[in-house]
Amino acid sequence: MFKMLKRMLIIALCSLCIRCNYVNKQLDSEIVCRKNDFQYITQKEKGEISNSLFENVYKGLEYPKSMQNMKFSSKNTVKKLKEIYNEIEFYGEFEEGDLSLYDVYAKQYLRLLKGEVKYYDPEYKVYTNIYGYDLELIQQDKNIKIYMFDMDIDGKPELCLSDVQNTYFFKYIPDSGQHLLWWRTSGGSFRIMGSRKVSQFSSKGKVYFTQLDKLGDEICFVSWAYYLSGGSKIYLVSVPVYTNGIREEDIIEEMKSDGYYDLRQNNEGRGECFFRVTESEYYEILEPYEKALDQAQKEKENFIFEP
Repeated sequence: MFKMLKRMLIIALCSLCIRCNYVNKQLDSEIVCRKNDFQYITQKEKGEISNSLFENVYKGLEYPKSMQNMKFSSKNTVKKLKEIYNEIEFYGEFEEGDLSLYDVYAKQYLRLLKGEVKYYDPEYKVYTNIYGYDLELIQQDKNIKIYMFDMDIDGKPELCLSDVQNTYFFKYIPDSGQHLLWWRTSGGSFRIMGSRKVSQFSSKGKVYFTQLDKLGDEICFVSWAYYLSGGSKIYLVSVPVYTNGIREEDIIEEMKSDGYYDLRQNNEGRGECFFRVTESEYYEILEPYEKALDQAQKEKENFIFEP
């Protein structure tokens, strides 16, 4: 309770702070005041969209209990899913940006890692250090990885700090000398798929792929998973969800009865539609992702940052 009250007090004081007002107005208002388009898709609208596309609509599927009764998708649905996944550009080039900036930015990011400067968190509107990490730990812990490349494709390099639980992307703003938290995630194993593209593996067997815009907001999300139920595995894949929801052109007639749309929404106001497939169909559908993942894991080694 004390920690919560302390955090609320910090946020309240920060809103009155001249320095934070300066950040909101001068540092990069477009980034600090970023907003996610998903927030403007109301649950009612999502419900109308899903009801118009799918016969099986739920609000909070019980995993994996309810999956036992899911029917397998038709051959035409599986064919369409393969086409959709082949069209998704899972791999993104690791953009370098302006190489002449690297020395200057590397020195600034090293100051951040040493705790000499704080970064600005636009979600909580506070300046803070990278808690739980210090330079000695970063240098010794093999599970902590640091990369530097142009993640947001603005011509300037960002710093990625990642371990088995958390991943942060920091952005340096030279005009004001400030550091900004551009994007973060926590929980599960994280993979960089290239500039503006990330993937995450949950401990429950679910995999997420997300494509971001220049501000770090979602513009495309898709997931798949397999679950153990009664000694067997149930394989599910979803169709991509874009800023305005699922695209109607991604849904053929048979998919309307094969799909299971879950209205349960996260902070982005996103529901998902899953399709049950066989084990062989599952890995065939995911083949483009697996190839992209393998390529990205090799390519990112060229961008390791060694403090």
